[in-house]
Amino acid sequence: QARLCKRFTDAVFISYDGDFAGQKANLRGLDILKEEGLRVRVVPMPEGLDPDDVVQKQGAEAYRACLDRAMPLIDFRILAVQRKYDLSKTDERRDFVREALDVVREAESATEREELLKKLSALSGVSGAALQRDLESKPSAPPPDPSPARREETEANGETKAARFVLAACLLSKPYALGCDLEQLEFSDGEHRRIAEYILEGRRAGQVRPSGLFDLMDADGELSEVLNLDYGDNLDGPSAERCFGDCLSLLLRSSLTARIARERARYDGAETAEEKREILLRIQNYTDQRKKLSGGNV
Repeated sequence: QARLCKRFTDAVFISYDGDFAGQKANLRGLDILKEEGLRVRVVPMPEGLDPDDVVQKQGAEAYRACLDRAMPLIDFRILAVQRKYDLSKTDERRDFVREALDVVREAESATEREELLKKLSALSGVSGAALQRDLESKPSAPPPDPSPARREETEANGETKAARFVLAACLLSKPYALGCDLEQLEFSDGEHRRIAEYILEGRRAGQVRPSGLFDLMDADGELSEVLNLDYGDNLDGPSAERCFGDCLSLLLRSSLTARIARERARYDGAETAEEKREILLRIQNYTDQRKKLSGGNV
């Protein structure tokens, strides 16, 4: 959606209602717009009102007045931090300053930082000189040591990357992916399985709508990783088609390996010779398919 907006404009105005509860989640969406190169301004609404309420109850001019008060994204983030604390209380005022300084550190220029520090000084009563010292003295927090599970996700293995590529191509209905039978693939990641099921349902209905997934999944999870593959036309052209074939082959081999493992487990629990013979036939069939995909190597 951010990339689509970028095709038509360089500036985006976002109107939120006056209730700042839950704005932390919305800020991530604004950051995505900014990362796409858009100039983002936020239009704050009167407390308890959304844009439609303002127009219906106060008229179009009232909403235009809100637009005139639109603020840059970083100023809105300071405002969002401010709304979390009671600045009349010393401890909360200190917490506000500490968190707001983290926002100021993200400013893109010295001029912007200076203006923001003046604003913080007026809100908190702390001198600009003291705020500047705190800003300069606090070292950047080292990144937390990732847990083994997180480290494994960060260092996404070949199968995960392949799954993302195949799902992205199918979700966006790339021509070379239209004949891909996702039912043959066994995705180890639950979110990948969910995306695959969504694509299959869309195909049965006659249309796959990528935007519909935002209502079903967390946009900051695997869905984001899958959709980001379309950035910079990574899914178009002959090289993308070749990559799709390689990724699909890898996933098919992995799926066949998983099926073989399950059949071997069933064989150990089989009670009759006939049942064991049927299981062995399936194992042989899966093994032959995997061997073919591997160029003759099991």
